[in-house]
Amino acid sequence: MVKIPDIEPDIELTTPWGFLSSLKCSGSFMSLFSRDSLLVRFLKVGLKNLYFPVSRPLDEIEPTGHTFITIKEHLEGAGFDVWEKLVDARLVVPQHRERIYIVGFRKDLRVRFGFPEFRDQKPRLKDILESNPSPKYTLSKKLWAYLRRYKEKHQKQGNGFGYGLADPEGITRTLTARYYKDGAEILIQQDPRNPRKLTPRECARLMGFSDTFKIPVSDTQAYKQFGNSVVVPIVEQIAQVMVKCLYRDTQPSAMKYPPRGFESSRRKSSDGEENIADISLGEKPRILFTH
Repeated sequence: MVKIPDIEPDIELTTPWGFLSSLKCSGSFMSLFSRDSLLVRFLKVGLKNLYFPVSRPLDEIEPTGHTFITIKEHLEGAGFDVWEKLVDARLVVPQHRERIYIVGFRKDLRVRFGFPEFRDQKPRLKDILESNPSPKYTLSKKLWAYLRRYKEKHQKQGNGFGYGLADPEGITRTLTARYYKDGAEILIQQDPRNPRKLTPRECARLMGFSDTFKIPVSDTQAYKQFGNSVVVPIVEQIAQVMVKCLYRDTQPSAMKYPPRGFESSRRKSSDGEENIADISLGEKPRILFTH
């Protein structure tokens, strides 16, 4: 896997042959594709690492209503065939989480790609909840009173802002990196006690991570990282199709000579970091997940 420095977790997979990335759908495209945005930084750093020239400096891109088209044109101009799809992760995890997934392959490889169809597994929140969470995740009287006042205030103004009590039989709102602050967007009822936040382990499950995935950081950092993460089963299925398409449509000789530095980058990433894909030269590409 090619290491890309200073890139946020939304970048899932980059190789000398293609890439897979996801972008938030909430808010405006202007914020997603501002000069300092994730994808623009990915293009500046990632494409440089992949040795593909960009048609013109990305600093010149202005965030307009056509920015997504502009970014796609730059990817295509940089030598990629590009596909994109809007996916709601509620099909595989009990969370409403819409993301735009973007896949690209080098044009010279002539890969015929198509996004997988995600089967509705009808996930339910109650299936990922811990049976005996620590009392420390229960909201204090002061915080619970504040959240109720805040919601009541905005309801009177006709706004929908405020905390959300999740239905155990249904799905949650989108988990965000701000969850560590008060957990207001996803609260679990536990009458007669005050509601509680999700535990870090429940957040991991909400993102599709298995229980073997270790959480060695503080709760605050865990909430931030899971809120910024991708839904693992979605990325896994897309990456599996990418590898199948690459292996089906590409002659081995076309993949024989990766850019300089690729092998050293792979060695650097073998020190225990979680790798989404590891493609060995001369072998059938395979997907590795080490949760």
